[in-house]
Amino acid sequence: MIILVIPIAIVILESLDNTIFRWSDGINRYESGVQGWGSWIREADYVERNASPNSKDYDRLLQECNRKYIECMDRSPQIPDKNFLKYKAELRTKVAKSKKIDEMDLDQLCKTEIWKKKNHEWIS
Repeated sequence: MIILVIPIAIVILESLDNTIFRWSDGINRYESGVQGWGSWIREADYVERNASPNSKDYDRLLQECNRKYIECMDRSPQIPDKNFLKYKAELRTKVAKSKKIDEMDLDQLCKTEIWKKKNHEWIS
């Protein structure tokens, strides 16, 4: 009996996803956004490291890089207003911790509370 229920449940969940929940659409949209940004970052890095501002192709490469940036911005899902401030605060906290870590040498770093684990979470 259980053997018959599992395939039926899978079929029902897949049909609900396609008709109601649309989880696959969201996943595909985020995956596409991440791939687009990854591609843009690699291209911008290449232009920054290898293209000379004096070369004749520099303006074309820069315009192409700007066009792809705008394309990535258009394709990326927007962060809802209700979550934006929370995400921004979390990012600022991570950046501050990262800067603090960068300023320390290895001996100092190993003695700090940042690296001690409590309840499976990193604490500061």
